[in-house]
Amino acid sequence: MNYEELKQELNDLPVPHEGFRFFSYDSNKSYFGKDSNGNIAFAIESNNPKLKSFIQSTNNLTYFFNLNAQCCFEDKTAIKTLHILLCKNLKSEITDAYLRLTQAFAISNPNDQRHLAKLFSALTLLFSKESVSQEKELQGLYAELFAILYFKEHNCDLAPFWQSKDKMQFDFSINENKRIEIKSTIKSNRVHRFRHEQLLSDLYDIKVISFMLQKNDCGFSLQELIDEILLKYNSNLALILHIENLIKNVDNSILSSLKFDRTYAIQNMKLFNAVDIPHFYEQNPEGVANTEYDCDLSNITTITIEEFKLWINS
Repeated sequence: MNYEELKQELNDLPVPHEGFRFFSYDSNKSYFGKDSNGNIAFAIESNNPKLKSFIQSTNNLTYFFNLNAQCCFEDKTAIKTLHILLCKNLKSEITDAYLRLTQAFAISNPNDQRHLAKLFSALTLLFSKESVSQEKELQGLYAELFAILYFKEHNCDLAPFWQSKDKMQFDFSINENKRIEIKSTIKSNRVHRFRHEQLLSDLYDIKVISFMLQKNDCGFSLQELIDEILLKYNSNLALILHIENLIKNVDNSILSSLKFDRTYAIQNMKLFNAVDIPHFYEQNPEGVANTEYDCDLSNITTITIEEFKLWINS
């Protein structure tokens, strides 16, 4: 069952008079449904019904642990001991994020009692965020997701290595010493801003993926890019949660209107060794931190996609 099918089945599901009405998701290890107020619910069966039950609640969510719930399955009523994650907010941006993340959980962590509590905590934090990403940050997200999608099509999956939080030192961490940084520009020359430690480091072997982007009303939008990523990685809970955190409170019209020419982006993508990029070779003086400067990558040596893939896998 894909995401759209899941949404449709929930839309068609009648609201129960009391308790919960559920349908099984794929292999009966998890359930989706509604409570008597029409709120969307996700549930898994308890592995240990004898444990003491408890409830945690926020404005948007309620987490029931070991709840003896009256449930209706295809018009058959039963009492089951369940862990239930209930979404009490019916706004589409909230329910869409909730469904994408619980579906990813159902695919990747079926019947994982401990991780469902972590998902409740992650969703609570997500729904409490009030910050809104600026266009420059959304452009950066576009470049990172475009890189994931592009290299996936070239049999090189970067998604497992993507940063788990925004504003980390590097965008991708391959292993303990290999790092990847994504840069993008909408200007006509390939100039990017780097933090000093991204180019001068004795700790890491760093590659840079550089995109030159061109806005186009008929281009590939950030919303379309996100939709394609979510379709290909619908079981990657960490990736989906990171995307949801970055686009929280961003209106869908903004995501749909931020469009870049896909062909131009592909033709103007370049790969570099960070050590070849012009930079200062001195360490930051004592007491100096967060040094940044612009670097022109127009005339330096590039590496090929095959060399890049070999570097990742070696």
